[in-house]
Amino acid sequence: MIPSEINSSISSTMDGASGINLELSKKLIQSYTPPNGGTTKRIPNDTAKAISELLRIFVVETQARASVEAECDAVEDAANGGLANIRADHITKVAVELLLDFS
Repeated sequence: MIPSEINSSISSTMDGASGINLELSKKLIQSYTPPNGGTTKRIPNDTAKAISELLRIFVVETQARASVEAECDAVEDAANGGLANIRADHITKVAVELLLDFS
């Protein structure tokens, strides 16, 4: 279950394309504490848009890779009628690859 704050933030952006809300991106950036102990005060909209697009690509790529894992499991486990439902363990399997690819 997705918390309502996050669920409402994963909505359409100002241009109508599906993506991560700019305010959520700004909050994520502001939650980061730089190594020198400073704080992030003001986030320009261009930065928030770039972070939103990166997060959108990350989520889409996670879904694509996890669906491949789910399909492999569905083939191995024909008891569920061959349906490929993405579970947390599928995302866990692809998490290391994703983090290395996006670093």
